[in-house]
Amino acid sequence: LLGLINSNNYKMKTKFNGILTLLLAFVVQMSFAQDKTVSGTASDESGPLPGVSIVIKGTSKGTETDFDGKYTIMASSGDVLVFRYLGYKTAEKAVGNSNILNIILKEGGTELEEVVVIGYTNKKRGEISSSISSITSAQLERQVNTVSIDNALQGVATGVQVTAQNGKPGNAAFVRIRGIGSINAGSEPLYLLDGIQVDEDDIIGINPSDIARMDVLKDAASTAIYGARGANGVVVITTKRGKKGKKAQIRLQSRLGIATEAYRNFDMMNATQKLEYERAVGVGPGSTILLQSEWDRLISQEHDWNDALLKDAEITSVNLSVTGGDEKLTYFMSLSNDSNSGIIELIESAFQRTSTRLNVGYDATSWLKLSTNLAFSTSNDQDPRDRNNIQNPINGRFTFNPYEPVYLTDDNGDRIPNLRGLDTFNPTHQGLNSLAQVRANQDDDTDNRFFGTLNADIKLSDAFSYQFGTNVSYFNRTARGLLHAGSALDLIFNGTPTGTADAFNANTFQYSVLNKFNFNKTFNEKHAINATAFVEYQDWYQERSFVRSQGFVVNGPTVISAGATPLSATGRNDSRTLFSVAGSVDYIFDEKYIVNIIIPCSYSSIRPPNIKIVGIYNTFEEVKAANSAALLIRDEV
Repeated sequence: LLGLINSNNYKMKTKFNGILTLLLAFVVQMSFAQDKTVSGTASDESGPLPGVSIVIKGTSKGTETDFDGKYTIMASSGDVLVFRYLGYKTAEKAVGNSNILNIILKEGGTELEEVVVIGYTNKKRGEISSSISSITSAQLERQVNTVSIDNALQGVATGVQVTAQNGKPGNAAFVRIRGIGSINAGSEPLYLLDGIQVDEDDIIGINPSDIARMDVLKDAASTAIYGARGANGVVVITTKRGKKGKKAQIRLQSRLGIATEAYRNFDMMNATQKLEYERAVGVGPGSTILLQSEWDRLISQEHDWNDALLKDAEITSVNLSVTGGDEKLTYFMSLSNDSNSGIIELIESAFQRTSTRLNVGYDATSWLKLSTNLAFSTSNDQDPRDRNNIQNPINGRFTFNPYEPVYLTDDNGDRIPNLRGLDTFNPTHQGLNSLAQVRANQDDDTDNRFFGTLNADIKLSDAFSYQFGTNVSYFNRTARGLLHAGSALDLIFNGTPTGTADAFNANTFQYSVLNKFNFNKTFNEKHAINATAFVEYQDWYQERSFVRSQGFVVNGPTVISAGATPLSATGRNDSRTLFSVAGSVDYIFDEKYIVNIIIPCSYSSIRPPNIKIVGIYNTFEEVKAANSAALLIRDEV
């Protein structure tokens, strides 16, 4: 009996141990199947890549890298992460036991699948037979020292020549696509911001951190649909948008830098060398000095005018953005501030810009999509007189003698005040100190810009779609110049304390309405047809005014009305309209052969000066339409 009991106990214990083992194995298996936090860095050979898309293969669960190329995602061991980035090969990597998963992407990949904005529509690069250069947001963000997107084009877009106008912070660059296309007319390209036509001067109002990509259309085939407007090339700018199914991502970028004068490959003479040179050639104070004490006095005043006239510029940039979306709504918001103190002494803020943007997209139904883009920016810049003489400190530093002091002093070494009660700058042998001009002549420009778009995309069928779009832009510039009464420059110009003040104001308003129809269908898996037809109306209006007065009291009010003598008051209004009807047809056979036909037709109110403009109706009757067509065939091997 005892043996039987022991035997039963043994059997029960064995069964219990077996069940416990299976239970533990199941728990261990469940623990391995649980999600864990996986993090890492996506980069290329040059460094981290921001905005890399990371998705768990076979699911819609994903994330993207931040500005430093870092990411975090919840995944299980055995899951495969798919890394995608524009211009790079798609990479896959399995999640193992480690929670750290880094990857280095290689350039190339599905370049032919890249979507390019061209001619009022989007196309895959493999379906384009014309010359187009594209610049991504990652390339723009690497241009950390520029506040203007046109300067960022330098060196990254083939066939595009970018030349800085001058060294002023915030100034736009000269952009020329495949050379200069006209002797008398302008050679700047056509800029389109989310479909809004913007002038070259308005580019500075766009925050580079808001740009998703820029497509540069360079040849006749790609620019033909824009008619004469695209004769000098087209730069299509697309701003960032939110992504569906992405949680809100808050991104804060800040930069702090110092800019100095470009390196000079020569040295200026010091006081001793300059006096000896003057004595040798018989010109200047060095040639007439007889007493050693006078020679030593001038030598003791030696200084570097470069240090007196120039400084190190402080550059700051702060950008805050929020992006995300759900299954129907996407959004992108940003707020930024950029400032540059400039390298010229006495100018506290050479350039400052504050901008904000809101881009929203909403899928109202399965056949209706709505989107709007709103942006506002305000900028201010202070400039010295841009003259090629000693009024400009950049020129003056090479002209003034190293033994000439910056300020006038009395016998006790104290600085002598001028009529305004300020320290008197030494006029030097040139008769004017550059710093006296900078302090006396103020030039402040303030620009306010607003851009807005509203689009409705309607899916009529699997092949047909319709888009209605309207956009507006508003630009206001207020420029104020002031020459203080009693200043050194005022006394040179007027002889007695007079002073002058002027104010310029310009308001520009533009709007356009677009109706576009599109047909896109593939027949028998080899014959693809993409046809687009659109009608667009654009209206532009500008009014300008300028006033100037003189006769101000020393250290008194400096508003225009305070001047004793009005000098001028002028104004002008301008307007123009553009009505365009155009169409394009793409035929693609077996994804190898491409035929592209474009027929633009534009009616413009801008006409030669010998044609009298009576009104809009007569304008449309008298101006001839510009019709053209392009036929291109490409054979890919």
